[in-house]
Amino acid sequence: FYKKAADLGHAEGESNIGVMCQYGRGVAVDLEEATGYYRRAASKGHAAAMFNLGYMLLNGLGVPKDEASAVAWFTKSAEKDNPAALCNLGYMHEHGICFQRDYHRAVEYYTTASAAGHADAQCNLGLLHMGGIGIPKKLDEAFKEFEKAAAQGHAGGMTNLGSMYANGRGVQTSYRNAFRLFTQAAEKCHPGATANLAVLYETGRGVATSQKKAIALYRKAALLGDSVSQYNLGYLYESGQLSRKAKENAAKGAEWYHKAAKNGHYEAAFSLALLYENGRGV
Repeated sequence: FYKKAADLGHAEGESNIGVMCQYGRGVAVDLEEATGYYRRAASKGHAAAMFNLGYMLLNGLGVPKDEASAVAWFTKSAEKDNPAALCNLGYMHEHGICFQRDYHRAVEYYTTASAAGHADAQCNLGLLHMGGIGIPKKLDEAFKEFEKAAAQGHAGGMTNLGSMYANGRGVQTSYRNAFRLFTQAAEKCHPGATANLAVLYETGRGVATSQKKAIALYRKAALLGDSVSQYNLGYLYESGQLSRKAKENAAKGAEWYHKAAKNGHYEAAFSLALLYENGRGV
């Protein structure tokens, strides 16, 4: 039906066919075809297609990379109040992508997208409120934004809200609430939430202490790319807490320290250097 609508020049049909081609939903993945359909729909003023076309141009998917055109399409989509485009422009201004870094503009875009219910924007805006970046530091506002994102099942929102509960930032400390939120986000494979949940099991905060569950969660978070968990696993191996084989411990410790160091974990880099200095596991 979408194909029939697209063949008749219906913008919504063209946009939907573009999504199907981009993600291989019911058809083979064809990024060039997806970009073509997005362009057709975007030329008719379809806001979502404008955003998707901008995304394809920004990342060079199915079309040569063209940052200037990408920004133009994102802007047109945002002018039609598309929340995803507004959030994306906020992110680009926050991180200096295609624009000079401008936190104030980022806040403006995030605020508009947040009001439209965009969970990513709510989470990003919450982080700016928490850090006082581009706006005065307001933990209560950060809490509200994270809460809105978490209510939509946003893993990042759940994780950040859980951290506020765990650390008593802007709210009374509640390890039970932190445990609940970290658990929900970890089920969505959020690396940070999984690592934080491991800490709660290890320390017995909000849940009964379980070293076995903590280690399993550190391992899961490490495989998801969390550098702190990678370092923790390295330490647990090196200190002989995960195996009785000294040679295996040093080698596994070095392996995880190396992964953590590649992810920017300085303590892991130092620990790895010590293993090299002493010829252990490397």
